[in-house]
Amino acid sequence: MDKAHAQALGLVRVAILAIGRLGFRPGMPGYGQELDRALEYQITALHDPNFHAKPVYLMGHLMPKFAAILPGSSVPDLVYGPADKPLIVFELKTGRAARNITDAQIVEQKKKDSKKCTG
Repeated sequence: MDKAHAQALGLVRVAILAIGRLGFRPGMPGYGQELDRALEYQITALHDPNFHAKPVYLMGHLMPKFAAILPGSSVPDLVYGPADKPLIVFELKTGRAARNITDAQIVEQKKKDSKKCTG
């Protein structure tokens, strides 16, 4: 577990460095999305069957890779282990996490994310 955690942190660091630039930092609009994409790219390039980016779970069940993000589902940023029963779940926080998930900006972001997954 320690090795997987260290490797995941390394992937996140590389993703942060890949998108970082002057005037673009955590909490700014678009930062979290860009970091998600960079992390997914790192995981894909790793070719490690134990790391999975953005899997979609509904009521504890793994959904197909490009399934729509349905109400009540969860989409962690990164999981380690078998995709259907991960051993570790990593969730990145970039400064825009909201306590109230009904906040208008959060609702709008979920709509945008859902459209990306459905085509």
